[in-house]
Amino acid sequence: MLFLVLINTVALSRVTAQHNLTPFGRATQSSILNHAGPENAINPPISNVFHLDHCTHTLLGKTYAWWMFEVSFKLAYITDVIIYYRENFAIRMDGFKLYVTNTSTIPPDGYLCYEDPDPGLPNITQSIPCNQFGKFIIYYDDKGSQHIPSRYDGPVVELCYVAINGCPKGFWGSNCEQKCSTNCIERHCNPTNGSCVWGCKERRTGNYCSKYNIAYDSLVRQSPSGSQPANLTTDGNFGSCSKIQGPTVMFQIDLAKQCIVTGVHITIGACDGGFYGNNCLKICSSFCMYQPCDHGTGECHGGCVRGLQGFNCSQGARSKTSLKQRQKDNVTQNSQKYASHDNQLNDNVRMENVSPYEDLTNDSTSGVYDQINTTYVNN
Repeated sequence: MLFLVLINTVALSRVTAQHNLTPFGRATQSSILNHAGPENAINPPISNVFHLDHCTHTLLGKTYAWWMFEVSFKLAYITDVIIYYRENFAIRMDGFKLYVTNTSTIPPDGYLCYEDPDPGLPNITQSIPCNQFGKFIIYYDDKGSQHIPSRYDGPVVELCYVAINGCPKGFWGSNCEQKCSTNCIERHCNPTNGSCVWGCKERRTGNYCSKYNIAYDSLVRQSPSGSQPANLTTDGNFGSCSKIQGPTVMFQIDLAKQCIVTGVHITIGACDGGFYGNNCLKICSSFCMYQPCDHGTGECHGGCVRGLQGFNCSQGARSKTSLKQRQKDNVTQNSQKYASHDNQLNDNVRMENVSPYEDLTNDSTSGVYDQINTTYVNN
């Protein structure tokens, strides 16, 4: 049977949500030197210039130091965190960690957005993507610094300005004034464009879950059998995908009854370059010699930049005199370019003169895994 297939590949815009959440919450820190309290970091000026009235400063000689912000609402989707650290003191920032968590536990036990790697010193101004739900944002240091052989200060936090961008759970838009669709799973959508992050409730499909999914109650087959069941392609959940491997792979959906199929929405689970993990929320290490990293695990397959090693190039000999600002700058550039978590390609396939079901076949000789979430839709 002849049929016409029109394919429109949509590259979703990646723009950071610019709604700063720091006016809606409370800042705390592990200790306070003089009057350099935690609230200084969320108030102007936006600068690295240090002053006890404008920056935070924890006490010296501690085993760990932290700064924490708690949002005033139940949960927020944090897109990115902007940090201005004290000028001329990058050595005290060396080795810091940034977390988004659901509890105020110390040491933090939530999602690690970023950990400053060795060798070299970090950039004192950074924009760090997180793309994670949470209630607490925690800057944590348990490393400490040693300026001269006779002086070890221990971990110290000296933040001069922090902006935490995102939206409360269930809202999106430049001012977080628009509600996410009730058809989104847990009513969770991208703060930038309102698209459903985790997918759709049963019998709904599309980026905004605005279409009816007639494949939900259908029989789904795949060849070869794969490591995950075929019906994960029609459940509406973007995070659960069928996985099959072979020179030729095939999906077939037998609709429960004869229907007019007005379109097909297909999500391919492989991430865009520079991202990995479930829903492509995690960023590949900026110290990978070549991008992209493994889209499932984050491993640097092409090796690491000189002086580093390990699974994700996070291990290496310390070098206080060797600054790797190029890699640090990559983190900032990636965050500005890719802060939105919507990093999967969505192909909207329009079909005419199709039978009640058609085989969906993908010929491939690469031998790599295909992760597919496929839905027939009927407007």
